[in-house]
Amino acid sequence: MKCVLVSFDSTMRSNLSVGMPIDLVCCERDSLKLSVRHRFERGDAYFSALSKEWSKGVRAVFRRLPAVPVLLPPTSRDVPAPPPSEPSL
Repeated sequence: MKCVLVSFDSTMRSNLSVGMPIDLVCCERDSLKLSVRHRFERGDAYFSALSKEWSKGVRAVFRRLPAVPVLLPPTSRDVPAPPPSEPSL
């Protein structure tokens, strides 16, 4: 369930048309019986804590990722020459 909620949190951050409330419903395996039903409203304490911790964790992992090798600007031989201009009349 945490994975689903983290996914919703990430989706809400990247797509402003997605927002609260979140209705979470789970069925038992091989059954249509609902085992969990919960609505997360804006400001829900659990969802807010989950969102905050996930965000902190992503930032921490991001800081530990190796740096991107520095790309040097292209040299004149790497850039194609512009096409010849048409003579003006």
